[in-house]
Amino acid sequence: MSIKSAGSTSSSTTSNVQQQQLLFKLAGANLQSGSAQPFTKVYAGSAYFPTLIVARQRTGAASVSCLGGISDGTNAVVAATQAWTTLASGVIVSAVLAALVNTTLLSVTPSLMLATPSTGACTADFYIFGIDLS
Repeated sequence: MSIKSAGSTSSSTTSNVQQQQLLFKLAGANLQSGSAQPFTKVYAGSAYFPTLIVARQRTGAASVSCLGGISDGTNAVVAATQAWTTLASGVIVSAVLAALVNTTLLSVTPSLMLATPSTGACTADFYIFGIDLS
C-alpha cells in the first residue's frame, strides 16, 4: 500500500498500514437455527478490527422475522437486532457493526447468534473483513 507521508512529494513512500483482508467465514449458516454457529478463522493473526461484514444467500429465502447478531461470546460485533430478511438470490446484506468495534481489540472467533430464526428454510454464507492487529 503506497501512502504519502506528511510533506512528502514522492508517491512511492510506504508505511506499515495493514490492508483489509478476509478474517472469518461462515459457510452454509442455517438461518433456521437459534444455536451459536461459529465462524472459521482464515487469517493467521490473533487480534483483529472488523471493518465489514456481509452475507449472501445460498439456498431458500429468509423470512420476515429473521433477526440476529454476531458475537465473540463477550462482545456484540453486530447487534442481535440485525435483520437478515432481505437475503435472496443475487442480494448481499451488509451488517451494521456495533459501536464497540471502534474501541475494543477483538481476539476471539465470533459466532452467528439468531435471536429470531427464519421460519423458512434458508442458508447463507457470512464473511468478516477487517484488519489484522496482531
